[in-house]
Amino acid sequence: MDIGFIHIGMMKTASTYMQNIWMKDNSYSLSWKGNIPFLHTLRDSVKKDSLQEEPSLDTINVDIPYQEGQKLVISNEGFSTGYLNDAPSQQKMPQFIDYASRSLGRLSGSTPNVLLVVRDPITWIKSIYVQSIKQGSSGSAQDFIKNQYGFLRHSLDLEHIVHCYKRYFNNVLIIPYELLKTDESLFWGTIAERFQVPHPEVTINHAINTSLDLKRTFLLSKTNEISSVLLNALVDSKDYTNMQEKNQIVSNYGNSGKWVHRRFVEYAADEQVDEMYRLLGMSQPREDFFDVKLPRVLKKIIEANYIGFLREYLLPEFQEYADFYDQNLQQHFSN
Repeated sequence: MDIGFIHIGMMKTASTYMQNIWMKDNSYSLSWKGNIPFLHTLRDSVKKDSLQEEPSLDTINVDIPYQEGQKLVISNEGFSTGYLNDAPSQQKMPQFIDYASRSLGRLSGSTPNVLLVVRDPITWIKSIYVQSIKQGSSGSAQDFIKNQYGFLRHSLDLEHIVHCYKRYFNNVLIIPYELLKTDESLFWGTIAERFQVPHPEVTINHAINTSLDLKRTFLLSKTNEISSVLLNALVDSKDYTNMQEKNQIVSNYGNSGKWVHRRFVEYAADEQVDEMYRLLGMSQPREDFFDVKLPRVLKKIIEANYIGFLREYLLPEFQEYADFYDQNLQQHFSN
């Protein structure tokens, strides 16, 4: 198969949208869901400190049958970050990125090309925060920054991510997510020219992943918090001695509860959301729930390893994005 390039993220930079474009365009073949087992092996190996050998490349499969002449894109935003909502593992993120790049580096003989899509760090943090709520966490945006600081600092260390991949791939393209929103043709054209691949002819006229508004995000955070209290009470109860029943309830509810809450806030009518607010004794989201103020250390990391790195690495025609990122960062700094 002719590998056009490897797309490694970042998270929340329209990865699903792009993957659907590649899947629908006849010029491309895609490995997306087909490389998830490979990714999971990488993550589990790092968590267990079991890095003797990289996982087999045979576990990277295409999502639809490959046709001769197509360009294969291997795409997963998890290749540049990991362990969201898993705070104990986040200290291993630099090691994970190193290991992922080394494992994928065995494909460098088939392609020198790696794509990394970046985004304004403040709007990225807000979007990642909402994603963490969708995955079952709770609390405000400021709680998220405090409790998952390791995830944020390592995910925004572009210097480390690019350094790791450039050891094996000599054509790493960084392109702003905001360009996709303002000039999609230029976005795809830049990739096509840099990697010598076709400009996609397919477009999708609706968002693949829609964001939750503030009201629904706050409700989901609260229902996740209630689930956590319920589960912890059952787990910690010394009076609940039927262990088989307890384990079954905890396991079943723990796996399904977050999905019930998430799908409710995603698909319930406005009147149903209002009814949930009334049942929980709430009238509106907490005023400061979505506020983002960065601590000094995280701000300095973003300035040096994210924005500073981008100023040196972005194509000249995209330097204005680094300026915009910096301006927005200064407005969200907590002294």
